[in-house]
Amino acid sequence: MEKITVTAFHPLHKFGLYKVWIKHSAEMNFLYGNNALRSHIHRISESIPMNAGVFVYDQNDIPLGFGLLAVNSISYSRARGGDIIVLRQADNGEYIRSESNLA
Repeated sequence: MEKITVTAFHPLHKFGLYKVWIKHSAEMNFLYGNNALRSHIHRISESIPMNAGVFVYDQNDIPLGFGLLAVNSISYSRARGGDIIVLRQADNGEYIRSESNLA
């Protein structure tokens, strides 16, 4: 399986079916390469299956990255604040952290 990098993210995000919006207070945490916790999530699309690819946005609908949903919709509603919800795969901050390695 190929890993989607930040260079492929922007052309693809407009076709994404599943979306997650994170709170302003959690944006930098995500952009530094960390997973998104339940306490970071502002809202999510409905009926997202577990392990589905999701595009992550800030509250102003600016795309921040891409990840995999670690829980299903039912588990999400029961999750506690410290539970991982989105497993980060790529984010806009990756470009700066790995600029010399990106193609």
